[in-house]
Amino acid sequence: MQEVSGSIPLGSTKHLAKTRCAIRQHIPRICERILLPEIDPISDAAYNAPIPVQSRIPAMTAPDFGPPTELPARTGTAIRMRPGDRIRITNTHGSQVVDTWAVSANDPSEVLSMEHTRRVTGHLHPVTGDHMLSNRRTPMLALVEDSFPGTHDTIVACCDPWLYAHLGCAPGHANCRDNFIAALDEQGLHADTAPNPLNLWMNVPVKGNSVTVTAPLSRPGDHVTFRALCDLFLVLSTCPMDVPPGCGAAPINGPDCTPMPVHYAVAR
Repeated sequence: MQEVSGSIPLGSTKHLAKTRCAIRQHIPRICERILLPEIDPISDAAYNAPIPVQSRIPAMTAPDFGPPTELPARTGTAIRMRPGDRIRITNTHGSQVVDTWAVSANDPSEVLSMEHTRRVTGHLHPVTGDHMLSNRRTPMLALVEDSFPGTHDTIVACCDPWLYAHLGCAPGHANCRDNFIAALDEQGLHADTAPNPLNLWMNVPVKGNSVTVTAPLSRPGDHVTFRALCDLFLVLSTCPMDVPPGCGAAPINGPDCTPMPVHYAVAR
């Protein structure tokens, strides 16, 4: 932490308190209208306190957004969306990868395709403004907001029962493939397998002809917003990967390999 004269570190609560006093002394009328936080002038401990979960969920400032819904760790859901509907997905704890698909509400054989999307956008990783296409080249989703300065993966397949068997896990381990199939089944749609997902917040660096899977760089509260471009079901799975890297897996859900819940809210 940088220091200034008087040995008061910049950004410390003592520095902020001193600055606050100076502001109130010189421009009192303006400061009466500024809501400055109450600051303990003695201790910096408040800055090291855990961030409450609720404060990590960005406020739905648009009046048409519904209240945030929690998607528990290791589970999946399918959300019906019509053209113009928006959904905001929040990485509440910052370390959770969310496998994401879109399935046509009119024909479940038409699905969001990372391969077709990359061909049209020219982007290995989606960026704000991109339109994402189906396997029939129908625009399905628009990425309209992304608070995360990193990238989202479009390369790696979702986890499945065979991956966990390969890693030595007992049968029945939760996985994104089964979450996808079960979420659609609850909507009356049948699927035998899961297409390649958009892996939100999954950190897959690409260097030359090599790819690796490393711990996510996302932060608590990072969020993305999609707009539906057709009638569809958006399917989300909070990736259940919890196998330690020492056992052959990648730290997909953070160094502690602990799946966490996320939140989403829909504007119709």
